[in-house]
Amino acid sequence: MHTSQLLTRLGVLAALSTLGLAVVLTGCDRKAKAPPIAPVASRPLADPLGLFQEILRPCQAVLGASAERVWQAPTGKWVRNKFIPKSLSFDVKKTDSLVSPYVAYIDVRYFEATDIDNSEQAVKALTVPNKLSSNVDQHWALKYAFRDGKWQQVEVDYSFAFPDLNIAESAPKPLRFEDLVEVRPDATACAVPAT
Repeated sequence: MHTSQLLTRLGVLAALSTLGLAVVLTGCDRKAKAPPIAPVASRPLADPLGLFQEILRPCQAVLGASAERVWQAPTGKWVRNKFIPKSLSFDVKKTDSLVSPYVAYIDVRYFEATDIDNSEQAVKALTVPNKLSSNVDQHWALKYAFRDGKWQQVEVDYSFAFPDLNIAESAPKPLRFEDLVEVRPDATACAVPAT
């Protein structure tokens, strides 16, 4: 191949590459359209009061009604507890805490009449208190905290009084929720629903 032919071919190749570069760069001064931004799914804000009412409704239905429990004590005696509601109130409060921005309580007061006898039939048949009967005013304050978008049980404050003996209400004692359920098995209605 002669030098002149080689230069001609190189010139053609240079011209083609310049033309190709020009085609590629055409429109580079224009701004490319950005792809549309998809909306970010926001987490819905939890409704603390609405969520607490889901706990409150079944709790009110159970602890706001009279109930009776008959059971055998470890001593072999039979016990009948009659639970007669006096009051049930609740409140939800906003706090300054970032961890628990809301707290709530259910305040339950009821009268408990306890009868004891030697057999289940005998204790169920009692219509008037016997010498082993007792009466007590019970006061339970169930406490909850709103954390991470859901309610959690914190503790239960318990106090009592013996009106028949003129013993005033004791200072509240913090207990676990399980302690309340031991006395009132139906109080499981006040538990935070499992998620």
